Amino acid sequence: MDKIKFVILILLLIRGFISEAQTLSTKNKKAIELYTESDNYRVRREYDRAIQLLQEAIEKDKNFEEAYFRLAQIFRVRDDLKKAAEYFQQGLSFAQNVMRSKLYLYELAQTTLRLGQYKSAIEYAQRFLEQEKADPKRMTQVT
Repeated sequence: MDKIKFVILILLLIRGFISEAQTLSTKNKKAIELYTESDNYRVRREYDRAIQLLQEAIEKDKNFEEAYFRLAQIFRVRDDLKKAAEYFQQGLSFAQNVMRSKLYLYELAQTTLRLGQYKSAIEYAQRFLEQEKADPKRMTQVT
């Protein structure tokens, strides 16, 4: 039980330190257009249409990791944590840099914790912390 409390504490502390990169991983103009359009629906809470557009964007570029992340966010808001975790995992496989990878690992730790998958949550949190060791300032703030 102490491990679970530790993971929860770490996740709460880490949340404020992670920011999403602005550069998109795709060069496919149609995929970018669909992704951008989906955000208009997402902010208006028209999630079904946003999901449809993001899935179309992924059809245009299977490696469009930001589209996976956005889909996972929508499913998390809809409280479909299983699908959220699936899309976070898919996006993680396409993450092109450590910052993006850390973002996915954090979100996966949080989501699997909420799903009651404590072993997975601990593993994702540990992987996050292993990558975060490159920044001593952040490590000091987290510990």
